[in-house]
Amino acid sequence: MINISCRVFMFAGTIAAVLVSTLLPAFAGETGIVTAHNLYVRVKPSTRFTAVTILKKGYKVTVLDKKNGWYKIAAPPQASVWVSSRYVKNNELTTAVKLRSGPSIKHTPYGVFAKGTKVQPVGTSNTEWTKIAPPKNLTAWVSANHIKLEPAAKPVKPAATVASKPTSLKTPPVKKPVDTGTTKKPTAVTSSTTATDASAELPFISGSKEVKVEGILLPLGPDAVYVTHALALRVKDEYQPICFIHSGKFNLKLWEKQLLKVTGTQRWVKGWKYPVVEVDVLTPKWE
Repeated sequence: MINISCRVFMFAGTIAAVLVSTLLPAFAGETGIVTAHNLYVRVKPSTRFTAVTILKKGYKVTVLDKKNGWYKIAAPPQASVWVSSRYVKNNELTTAVKLRSGPSIKHTPYGVFAKGTKVQPVGTSNTEWTKIAPPKNLTAWVSANHIKLEPAAKPVKPAATVASKPTSLKTPPVKKPVDTGTTKKPTAVTSSTTATDASAELPFISGSKEVKVEGILLPLGPDAVYVTHALALRVKDEYQPICFIHSGKFNLKLWEKQLLKVTGTQRWVKGWKYPVVEVDVLTPKWE
Protein backbone atom coordinates (compact mmCIF):
# COMPACT_ATOMS: atom_id res chain seq x y z
CA MET A 1 0.00 0.00 0.00
CA ILE A 2 1.35 3.38 -0.97
CA ASN A 3 0.13 6.39 0.98
CA ILE A 4 1.27 9.73 -0.38
CA SER A 5 0.23 12.78 1.63
CA CYS A 6 0.87 16.43 0.90
CA ARG A 7 1.41 18.87 3.73
CA VAL A 8 -1.12 21.50 4.77
CA PHE A 9 -0.63 24.84 3.06
CA MET A 10 -2.19 28.31 2.67
CA PHE A 11 -4.43 28.55 -0.39
CA ALA A 12 -6.48 31.61 -1.34
CA GLY A 13 -6.06 33.01 2.16
CA THR A 14 -7.47 29.92 3.87
CA ILE A 15 -5.71 26.97 5.52
CA ALA A 16 -6.70 23.92 3.48
CA ALA A 17 -5.68 20.32 4.06
CA VAL A 18 -4.45 18.77 0.85
CA LEU A 19 -6.53 15.67 0.37
CA VAL A 20 -4.20 13.81 -1.96
CA SER A 21 -3.67 10.96 0.46
CA THR A 22 -3.90 7.28 -0.39
CA LEU A 23 -3.37 7.88 -4.09
CA LEU A 24 -2.69 4.18 -4.49
CA PRO A 25 -5.17 2.17 -2.36
CA ALA A 26 -4.45 -1.14 -0.67
CA PHE A 27 -5.98 -3.09 -3.57
CA ALA A 28 -4.32 -1.10 -6.37
CA GLY A 29 -3.66 -3.34 -9.35
CA GLU A 30 -5.08 -6.51 -7.78
CA THR A 31 -7.04 -8.81 -10.10
CA GLY A 32 -10.53 -10.03 -9.22
CA ILE A 33 -12.64 -12.71 -10.94
CA VAL A 34 -16.43 -12.45 -11.21
CA THR A 35 -18.13 -15.44 -9.52
CA ALA A 36 -21.77 -14.52 -10.25
CA HIS A 37 -23.43 -15.41 -13.55
CA ASN A 38 -24.41 -11.75 -14.03
CA LEU A 39 -22.83 -8.97 -11.99
CA TYR A 40 -23.99 -5.36 -12.21
CA VAL A 41 -21.33 -2.65 -12.39
CA ARG A 42 -22.47 0.59 -10.76
CA VAL A 43 -21.33 4.21 -10.67
CA LYS A 44 -21.27 4.34 -6.86
CA PRO A 45 -21.07 1.66 -4.11
CA SER A 46 -24.79 0.98 -3.63
CA THR A 47 -27.64 -0.72 -5.47
CA ARG A 48 -29.38 2.67 -5.42
CA PHE A 49 -27.02 3.93 -8.11
CA THR A 50 -27.08 3.39 -11.87
CA ALA A 51 -25.84 0.12 -13.36
CA VAL A 52 -23.57 0.91 -16.32
CA THR A 53 -22.93 -2.63 -17.57
CA ILE A 54 -23.20 -6.34 -16.64
CA LEU A 55 -20.19 -8.66 -16.24
CA LYS A 56 -20.37 -12.40 -16.89
CA LYS A 57 -18.95 -15.13 -14.67
CA GLY A 58 -15.19 -15.46 -15.09
CA TYR A 59 -14.65 -11.86 -16.21
CA LYS A 60 -11.49 -10.35 -14.71
CA VAL A 61 -11.47 -6.86 -13.17
CA THR A 62 -8.77 -4.64 -11.68
CA VAL A 63 -9.60 -3.94 -8.02
CA LEU A 64 -8.50 -0.56 -6.67
CA ASP A 65 -10.24 -0.18 -3.30
CA LYS A 66 -12.95 -1.53 -0.99
CA LYS A 67 -15.78 0.28 0.77
CA ASN A 68 -18.70 -1.13 2.76
CA GLY A 69 -18.76 -4.46 0.93
CA TRP A 70 -18.08 -2.99 -2.51
CA TYR A 71 -14.95 -3.07 -4.68
CA LYS A 72 -13.85 -0.05 -6.68
CA ILE A 73 -12.64 -1.31 -10.06
CA ALA A 74 -11.24 0.08 -13.28
CA ALA A 75 -14.31 0.75 -15.41
CA PRO A 76 -14.81 -2.05 -18.00
CA PRO A 77 -14.52 -1.06 -21.70
CA GLN A 78 -18.26 -1.63 -22.21
CA ALA A 79 -19.34 0.70 -19.37
CA SER A 80 -21.81 3.44 -20.28
CA VAL A 81 -19.99 6.80 -20.19
CA TRP A 82 -21.34 10.11 -21.49
CA VAL A 83 -20.17 13.72 -21.65
CA SER A 84 -21.82 16.94 -22.76
CA SER A 85 -20.91 17.46 -26.42
CA ARG A 86 -20.19 21.14 -25.85
CA TYR A 87 -17.08 20.21 -23.85
CA VAL A 88 -15.53 17.93 -26.50
CA LYS A 89 -13.37 19.21 -29.35
CA ASN A 90 -10.96 17.16 -31.43
CA ASN A 91 -11.50 14.18 -29.09
CA GLU A 92 -10.36 16.19 -26.08
CA LEU A 93 -12.13 17.77 -23.10
CA THR A 94 -12.06 21.56 -23.37
CA THR A 95 -12.61 22.10 -19.65
CA ALA A 96 -12.82 20.14 -16.40
CA VAL A 97 -16.18 18.37 -16.58
CA LYS A 98 -18.18 15.52 -15.06
CA LEU A 99 -18.49 12.27 -16.98
CA ARG A 100 -21.90 10.70 -16.48
CA SER A 101 -23.54 7.29 -16.72
CA GLY A 102 -26.13 8.50 -19.23
CA PRO A 103 -26.97 11.35 -21.65
CA SER A 104 -28.43 13.78 -19.11
CA ILE A 105 -27.46 15.69 -15.98
CA LYS A 106 -30.02 13.49 -14.21
CA HIS A 107 -27.65 10.55 -14.56
CA THR A 108 -25.12 9.88 -11.80
CA PRO A 109 -21.65 11.33 -12.48
CA TYR A 110 -18.52 9.20 -12.24
CA GLY A 111 -16.47 12.24 -11.27
CA VAL A 112 -14.65 15.28 -12.64
CA PHE A 113 -12.09 14.80 -15.43
CA ALA A 114 -9.45 17.39 -16.26
CA LYS A 115 -9.26 19.71 -19.23
CA GLY A 116 -7.16 18.11 -21.94
CA THR A 117 -8.26 14.55 -21.16
CA LYS A 118 -8.35 12.52 -24.38
CA VAL A 119 -11.71 10.88 -25.10
CA GLN A 120 -12.84 8.39 -27.73
CA PRO A 121 -16.41 8.98 -28.96
CA VAL A 122 -18.31 5.76 -29.67
CA GLY A 123 -21.70 7.24 -30.55
CA THR A 124 -24.07 10.12 -29.87
CA SER A 125 -27.62 10.21 -28.58
CA ASN A 126 -28.20 13.72 -29.93
CA THR A 127 -26.29 16.93 -30.52
CA GLU A 128 -26.05 17.61 -26.78
CA TRP A 129 -24.42 14.41 -25.45
CA THR A 130 -21.61 12.16 -26.67
CA LYS A 131 -21.05 8.55 -25.64
CA ILE A 132 -17.36 7.81 -25.09
CA ALA A 133 -15.14 4.86 -24.23
CA PRO A 134 -14.13 4.83 -20.54
CA PRO A 135 -10.87 6.76 -19.97
CA LYS A 136 -8.03 4.73 -18.43
CA ASN A 137 -8.46 6.12 -14.91
CA LEU A 138 -12.27 5.92 -14.81
CA THR A 139 -13.58 3.76 -11.95
CA ALA A 140 -16.84 2.01 -11.07
CA TRP A 141 -18.11 -0.35 -8.33
CA VAL A 142 -19.18 -3.99 -7.94
CA SER A 143 -20.38 -6.07 -5.00
CA ALA A 144 -17.41 -7.64 -3.22
CA ASN A 145 -19.53 -10.72 -2.49
CA HIS A 146 -19.25 -11.81 -6.11
CA ILE A 147 -15.53 -11.15 -6.70
CA LYS A 148 -12.71 -13.57 -5.92
CA LEU A 149 -9.35 -11.85 -5.52
CA GLU A 150 -6.14 -13.22 -6.97
CA PRO A 151 -2.78 -12.62 -5.22
CA ALA A 152 -1.26 -9.31 -6.25
CA ALA A 153 2.34 -8.31 -6.73
CA LYS A 154 3.68 -5.79 -4.25
CA PRO A 155 3.32 -2.24 -5.66
CA VAL A 156 6.44 -0.20 -6.33
CA LYS A 157 6.83 2.96 -4.27
CA PRO A 158 7.78 6.04 -6.30
CA ALA A 159 10.44 7.11 -3.82
CA ALA A 160 13.53 5.65 -2.21
CA THR A 161 13.46 2.43 -4.26
CA VAL A 162 14.23 4.45 -7.39
CA ALA A 163 17.67 5.74 -8.31
CA SER A 164 18.65 8.98 -6.58
CA LYS A 165 18.07 12.39 -8.14
CA PRO A 166 20.15 13.01 -11.25
CA THR A 167 23.11 15.27 -10.45
CA SER A 168 24.70 15.54 -13.91
CA LEU A 169 22.17 18.00 -15.30
CA LYS A 170 23.52 21.50 -15.86
CA THR A 171 20.23 23.14 -16.74
CA PRO A 172 19.82 26.06 -14.28
CA PRO A 173 16.75 26.03 -12.05
CA VAL A 174 13.70 27.89 -13.34
CA LYS A 175 13.48 31.22 -11.53
CA LYS A 176 10.15 31.92 -9.90
CA PRO A 177 8.50 34.89 -11.67
CA VAL A 178 7.90 38.06 -9.66
CA ASP A 179 4.98 40.21 -10.76
CA THR A 180 5.91 43.84 -10.12
CA GLY A 181 2.94 45.16 -12.01
CA THR A 182 5.11 46.41 -14.86
CA THR A 183 7.05 43.35 -15.95
CA LYS A 184 5.42 41.23 -18.63
CA LYS A 185 4.49 37.78 -17.33
CA PRO A 186 6.25 34.86 -19.03
CA THR A 187 4.16 32.58 -21.22
CA ALA A 188 5.87 29.23 -21.01
CA VAL A 189 8.99 27.57 -19.66
CA THR A 190 10.80 25.13 -21.94
CA SER A 191 14.09 23.25 -21.98
CA SER A 192 15.91 21.12 -24.54
CA THR A 193 18.06 19.31 -21.97
CA THR A 194 17.41 15.56 -21.75
CA ALA A 195 16.96 14.36 -18.18
CA THR A 196 18.95 11.44 -16.84
CA ASP A 197 16.81 8.29 -16.86
CA ALA A 198 16.17 7.66 -13.17
CA SER A 199 13.06 5.58 -13.89
CA ALA A 200 14.72 2.29 -14.78
CA GLU A 201 13.29 0.50 -11.74
CA LEU A 202 9.67 1.53 -12.35
CA PRO A 203 7.55 -1.10 -14.16
CA PHE A 204 6.23 1.20 -16.89
CA ILE A 205 3.57 -0.25 -19.14
CA SER A 206 4.50 -0.06 -22.81
CA GLY A 207 3.11 2.86 -24.74
CA SER A 208 3.02 6.61 -24.15
CA LYS A 209 1.19 9.66 -25.45
CA GLU A 210 1.48 13.43 -25.46
CA VAL A 211 -0.97 15.16 -23.10
CA LYS A 212 -1.90 18.62 -21.84
CA VAL A 213 -3.20 18.81 -18.27
CA GLU A 214 -4.05 21.63 -15.89
CA GLY A 215 -4.11 21.63 -12.11
CA ILE A 216 -2.46 22.70 -8.87
CA LEU A 217 1.06 21.37 -8.34
CA LEU A 218 1.33 19.61 -4.97
CA PRO A 219 4.50 18.19 -3.35
CA LEU A 220 4.59 14.54 -2.32
CA GLY A 221 6.40 13.06 0.68
CA PRO A 222 9.96 14.12 1.59
CA ASP A 223 11.37 10.74 0.48
CA ALA A 224 9.91 11.02 -3.04
CA VAL A 225 12.63 10.95 -5.70
CA TYR A 226 11.66 10.21 -9.30
CA VAL A 227 7.98 11.10 -8.84
CA THR A 228 8.10 14.17 -6.60
CA HIS A 229 4.81 15.96 -7.25
CA ALA A 230 1.15 15.44 -8.18
CA LEU A 231 -1.21 17.60 -10.21
CA ALA A 232 -4.70 17.96 -8.73
CA LEU A 233 -8.01 19.73 -9.27
CA ARG A 234 -9.71 21.60 -6.47
CA VAL A 235 -13.39 20.62 -6.30
CA LYS A 236 -15.16 22.46 -3.48
CA ASP A 237 -13.00 21.75 -0.41
CA GLU A 238 -11.20 18.70 -1.77
CA TYR A 239 -8.28 18.06 -4.08
CA GLN A 240 -8.78 15.35 -6.68
CA PRO A 241 -5.47 14.04 -8.09
CA ILE A 242 -5.05 13.91 -11.87
CA CYS A 243 -1.57 12.50 -12.33
CA PHE A 244 1.94 12.21 -10.90
CA ILE A 245 4.49 14.71 -12.20
CA HIS A 246 8.19 14.17 -12.94
CA SER A 247 10.72 16.58 -14.39
CA GLY A 248 14.45 16.25 -14.75
CA LYS A 249 14.47 19.61 -16.56
CA PHE A 250 12.75 22.04 -14.22
CA ASN A 251 12.86 22.88 -10.52
CA LEU A 252 9.26 22.00 -9.64
CA LYS A 253 9.65 23.28 -6.06
CA LEU A 254 9.48 26.82 -7.43
CA TRP A 255 6.00 26.16 -8.80
CA GLU A 256 4.41 24.31 -5.87
CA LYS A 257 0.83 25.23 -4.93
CA GLN A 258 0.35 27.14 -8.17
CA LEU A 259 -2.15 26.57 -10.97
CA LEU A 260 -0.21 25.28 -13.97
CA LYS A 261 -0.69 23.98 -17.49
CA VAL A 262 1.63 21.04 -18.17
CA THR A 263 2.45 19.59 -21.57
CA GLY A 264 4.38 16.34 -21.60
CA THR A 265 4.56 12.60 -22.15
CA GLN A 266 2.17 10.40 -20.19
CA ARG A 267 3.03 6.84 -19.20
CA TRP A 268 1.43 4.31 -16.86
CA VAL A 269 3.16 2.30 -14.15
CA LYS A 270 1.83 -1.18 -13.44
CA GLY A 271 -0.35 -1.17 -10.32
CA TRP A 272 -0.62 2.62 -10.05
CA LYS A 273 -3.96 4.39 -10.09
CA TYR A 274 -2.71 7.58 -11.75
CA PRO A 275 -0.36 8.07 -14.72
CA VAL A 276 3.07 9.71 -14.63
CA VAL A 277 3.60 12.78 -16.82
CA GLU A 278 7.15 13.75 -17.84
CA VAL A 279 7.12 17.57 -18.20
CA ASP A 280 8.13 19.10 -21.54
CA VAL A 281 6.50 22.52 -21.20
CA LEU A 282 5.29 24.23 -18.02
CA THR A 283 3.02 27.26 -18.24
CA PRO A 284 1.70 29.27 -15.24
CA LYS A 285 -2.04 29.91 -15.37
CA TRP A 286 -2.30 33.49 -14.16
CA GLU A 287 -5.54 34.43 -12.43
